[in-house]
This record gives sequence, structure tokens and C-alpha cells, in this order.
Amino acid sequence: MTGAGRSCERSSMRARSSDSRMAAPFGRHVRRRLPFGHDTVRTVTGPRSYGMNALETLAHVGNPAPAPGHGPYWNRWSDRVWEQTPILRVLSSDDPLTARTGDPGVNIVFDSLQGVRIGGRLIEPASGPVRGVVLALHGYAKPDRLNDESPWTGAGLATLKLRVRGYPGSMMDLGDLTKRPGGWIVEGLESPKPLETWALRGAVADVVNALRALRDRYGEETPISMHGESFGAGLAILAASQLVGRDEVFRMAIGLPTLGDWPWRLRNVQVEAEGVGVGAEIARQIERSPGQRTDIERALRIFDAAVHARRVTCPTLCKLAELDEVAPAPSAAAVYNGLGSDPGLKWRFITRYGHYDGGVADLRRHALFDRLAASFLDPAVDLQSLMATWGSRLATGDSAP
Repeated sequence: MTGAGRSCERSSMRARSSDSRMAAPFGRHVRRRLPFGHDTVRTVTGPRSYGMNALETLAHVGNPAPAPGHGPYWNRWSDRVWEQTPILRVLSSDDPLTARTGDPGVNIVFDSLQGVRIGGRLIEPASGPVRGVVLALHGYAKPDRLNDESPWTGAGLATLKLRVRGYPGSMMDLGDLTKRPGGWIVEGLESPKPLETWALRGAVADVVNALRALRDRYGEETPISMHGESFGAGLAILAASQLVGRDEVFRMAIGLPTLGDWPWRLRNVQVEAEGVGVGAEIARQIERSPGQRTDIERALRIFDAAVHARRVTCPTLCKLAELDEVAPAPSAAAVYNGLGSDPGLKWRFITRYGHYDGGVADLRRHALFDRLAASFLDPAVDLQSLMATWGSRLATGDSAP
């Protein structure tokens, strides 16, 4: 097993974990390709505010009521997932399966829903016992190649960098779904029964099964936490919701969560379709197939991270932006505000911009969050003491306390 890397993944925990590429800097003219070959040009002066000020954005809440059929659907989903027991299989460097994963850094695989093989890279401490595990989830843009860098292994924690189905690292059975013309997120969403075929359905199972496989490897007493930004943050919420009562997540450090508050996001499909990322690709799918809108919206609601958040009660640190179009800032806030964690067990860390190059000062805020998240997920760290120390930096500041 490969030993620990000591340096933090500064970029992959920030920009490269995002739903998509950073938007252009202030004042640039941006030409965006819209559906059906039409272009639009607008001057970027920063992400949209959606008619809200910062306080209104951060206080935004979604409709917590589950969609009709929500409970029965997830009961059936859980029955399917728990039919099998996922086991981590360690790959040797010369294993022929490695070449088929799509990422030479893969060193473990396990079977997930529908027999799809899922890959990732497990990084364990160079010496000493494993005191805990971090399950690290990627963003929506194609992630960088897997490597041994992790901010947690130096503290005695193992890290599993997961790649969900259809991403490089987990291409053995489904190929590279990130190259799909409409985007990974619409794979299976266009079918007559999207709730049974949607790629997101399988991806949530991949995260759940990754945690179950880690539990099998490290034992019942080892704390397992989750980290993810943007798409990865939304996946963390959805998976943690389905693990309630079976295998609770110890702690979560997430940033700019997407996949939530879909009724609000789709009130103006055209605005959403002009952007990039998960929401934009779904909105364009609705524009291409208006007759499917009802079925797609039902699927989105059943997988709404803002609805699932109420079941998540573990200690959670969440980065939120005042302005963000890729993971719209109000909808990200709705996911955080919907968390079922006690008020004293959830904390928000504020940046000015999300998924946008807002300058050096804002980049320092993102880097500061990364530093705090590294400590937050260490089970040896007392959270009340840690967060009391960091309290003055959660909303402003560019240096650690």
C-alpha cells in the first residue's frame, strides 16, 4: 500500500473539486455556447446575486417537504444496495484491471450497485495505526489523476479518494460518461424511467458502498468522515442521509454544496441553462425535451440534497459563498440550513465568491477553509475548542487564528 503524502491538495480541495471551471475575472466579455448552436455574449461583472443581498442569500431555505413517493423509493433503493457487501480489493501495480479504470493511480476497487466496479486511491499513514478515515469525493469537472497527496495521513488518518461510476478511475464497466454530449449528470435522466436509470442514483450508491467497504476494512470503532466540494458536497449529503440508522458518518467538511433546492433553481430554466455545471446541463436537457420536464423534476426532487439534509445530524463544517452561479449561492445555503445537525454542531464558513476567480483575498479565504477542514476531520481534535478558536475567522479574515 502506498504511504502517505504530507502536502495539502490546495487546488483539488478548492477549484478542481468544483462543479466546473472558474468563471472569467471581472469585466471580461464571455461568449457562452447555448443549446442548438446559439451564442450569447455578456459582460461578466461577477456572479448573479439572484436579487438577494448577502444576508438574504445565506438565510435562504428550501422546501423541506419530500416529494410524493420519496420514502418508498429510498426504501427500495436501500434494499437493493444492501443486498451485497462491498469489499475493497487492493490492486497491484501490474494488475491488468488498472489500465481499464481510466486512471493509473487507482489502487483499490469494489463492486457497487448493479455490479458496477468502482475505483479509487487509498492512502494510508506511512507508520502507526489508522486512527480514522476520510472519504474524499470529487467535483463535477473531470478530476485530476489520483495521487498520494492528502492533508490527513500525517495525522494518522487514511484517505480514500473515490471516483464515482463513469469518471476516470471507475470506467471499467460504463466507460467515460463525462464525455457524454449532454454531460455526466443527464446520463439516464432522459429515459422513460429516470428514477431507475439516472447516473446519480448509482453514484450515491457508490459513495454509500465506499463507506461500507471502508467499515469492513477498518472495523466498527474507526471513525469515518466525508469531505467534498460542490458536486462532491451534494453527494456527501445524499449518501449520509441513506446511511442514517445503519452506519453514521462521523463528521463532514463540505463546500458550496450543489444538487439541492431544485424547485427554486428551476423557476427560471433559461437563466440556469446559460451557465455551466450540473444545473446548467439539467436545464438544457429540459429545454431539449420539454415533454419530460415533469419526470425530470420529480427525479430532481427525490434526489434533492436540501430535503435529504434534514436527516444528516453529524457535526458539519460547510463553506458557503455569498455569490455563486455554478452551485447557486442561495441553493447551497438551503442545503446547509436544512441540515438536521444541532445548531452547536454545524458551522458555516463564508467566502465572497464560489466557482469564480474573485481575486487574491477570496482565494485566501478558500485556502483558510482548507486548513480548517483538515483539522475538523481529525477525530483527535475537540470540535468545540477548535471552532471557538476559529470563531472570528468564519465570516471574515485571511489568516488563521
